[in-house]
Amino acid sequence: MPRKLFRLAAVCVCIALLAISCERGGDRPAEIRIGLVAAMSGELAATNGEPARRASALAVRGVNEAGGLRLGSVRATVVLEVGDNKDNPEEAVAAARRLITQRGVTAIVGPYFSRNAIPVAGLAQRVRVPMISPTSTNPETTAGKDFVFRACFDDVLQGEVLARFVFEDLGVRRAAVLYDESSAYNRTLASLFRKAFVGFGGEMAAFETYTADRNRDFSRQLSVIRETAPGALLLPNYDDDVPVQALQAKQLGLSARLVGGDAWDSMTAEEFRLLEGAFFTTMWANDPDNPKNAAFVAAYANAYGEPPNEMAAMTFDAFGLLFTAIESQESAAPEAIRKGLTEITDFEGVSGRIGFHGSGDPQRSVVIKKVQDGVPVFDRLVAP
Repeated sequence: MPRKLFRLAAVCVCIALLAISCERGGDRPAEIRIGLVAAMSGELAATNGEPARRASALAVRGVNEAGGLRLGSVRATVVLEVGDNKDNPEEAVAAARRLITQRGVTAIVGPYFSRNAIPVAGLAQRVRVPMISPTSTNPETTAGKDFVFRACFDDVLQGEVLARFVFEDLGVRRAAVLYDESSAYNRTLASLFRKAFVGFGGEMAAFETYTADRNRDFSRQLSVIRETAPGALLLPNYDDDVPVQALQAKQLGLSARLVGGDAWDSMTAEEFRLLEGAFFTTMWANDPDNPKNAAFVAAYANAYGEPPNEMAAMTFDAFGLLFTAIESQESAAPEAIRKGLTEITDFEGVSGRIGFHGSGDPQRSVVIKKVQDGVPVFDRLVAP
């Protein structure tokens, strides 16, 4: 090709690229990459990882089918990048780091359990990439971090709501707790419940601990608790321990009313049959009278052939919060997303209203469910 024609072709290419750049809004991205960090393998894949992935895909597909997220006069397609944390803190940090450094995500949804969310939150804060955990309730997740948010309530509120419910609604004056002291979630919720319950005028009859292992024999601790004759027993533990503890308590003749935290909501139907009459706090309930809630349930069931669980609902709201923040700032830059999240004060999600007021911990309601005929059903809504 002659030199003049070569220069002319080069100029034409530059003009074409400039036109495309202007059409897309200069340096605004044509794609917005958002990472999901969840337990995609292992025991929790079915109740955590897969529902999270499905709800994420549903949220992303919804905005993309509508033309993408609005960034001023242009729109950008959302790309979902998934990382498997294998329900392990070190793996969670490694997965988040890969999403940030190799996949170029501009924000992260997850992890879900506080044991994984807390170390990832530290990474997110250091590299200044927004993170929003759908279900991590431990106060340490967001404490002192302006780039870390949660879509759920925290354990300070959850512990207070549980204590007030046991003291006032159940009329219990003596309560006991059995918890895994090796887990931040269990340990913190147990401590906050005790503080609130005693503050209301209740007596802590027993405060027993264990360290999770494969034996799962809780008979010694439960025998100690039985001798103190509590009216209620708080099990602020995960779904792999709670059904075993409930069964052993029944075998030992412990008649205390069982209560628990939001970690219970991921148990199976077979496991809930062991918890008849128990109450637990949670973040979401299927509410057919709420149009947005009902539409989400229908869309999820239509796409995947089964109803969503709490993990799915909270994931869907976490993505909704990110989308709202991005469009409000007309930017997908990490700092813009952070700022946008802080300015959300009245987001109507499928799990209720969510608003941030000066921190990454939202003001939101708490749902209490009762296990009735082996099925957890809505009992009441506690306003913030």
